[in-house]
Amino acid sequence: MIPFKKICKRCRICKPSGEYSEMKSKSGISSYLYPYCMECARARARENYRSNIPRARATKAKNYEKNKERDRAYAVQYRASHKARNAELDREYKIANRARLTANQNARYEVNARATPKWLSLIHKALIQEFYEIARCLKTQTGVKHHVDHIFPLRGKGFCGLNVPWNLRVISASDNVKKHAKIPIEFKELFWMAA
Repeated sequence: MIPFKKICKRCRICKPSGEYSEMKSKSGISSYLYPYCMECARARARENYRSNIPRARATKAKNYEKNKERDRAYAVQYRASHKARNAELDREYKIANRARLTANQNARYEVNARATPKWLSLIHKALIQEFYEIARCLKTQTGVKHHVDHIFPLRGKGFCGLNVPWNLRVISASDNVKKHAKIPIEFKELFWMAA
């Protein structure tokens, strides 16, 4: 039977059993309390991680590959069940980091302005606006957020694309975030950076 109070092996403080994780025996028949309280167990895990970061990252990557589908399904389910909480945390983050977010947005506008050639005609500028209108319409129709993606990123590694209609396309927000500042695969052989 699990005791009501137990002394933690690390901090040597007598704490209620609710402060400890319950562990199953290898046979799965009986259970026992972890020797460290939850607070000390977290501190111990952090120390172990910091003492050997490469090994910890390799283990994490290996476990992720092994349980990829399960972890993704859990993440989707978790986000769906905590929508209101995540929205509240997002609002709090935006309020607490307003200056930083404004600076990032201004930097983005500046990069866009520098990447927009002065020789663009009014028709070209109208076409650029049309891409953003298409992205907005697709979000309304499908319920899936869409972004206007620069095929050749404005801040790529070793190159920079232009903010011109023929360098734009509308893709889902998730695909755009995954792509980050990379060249599309079909164009990679044209560039020395692909090697």
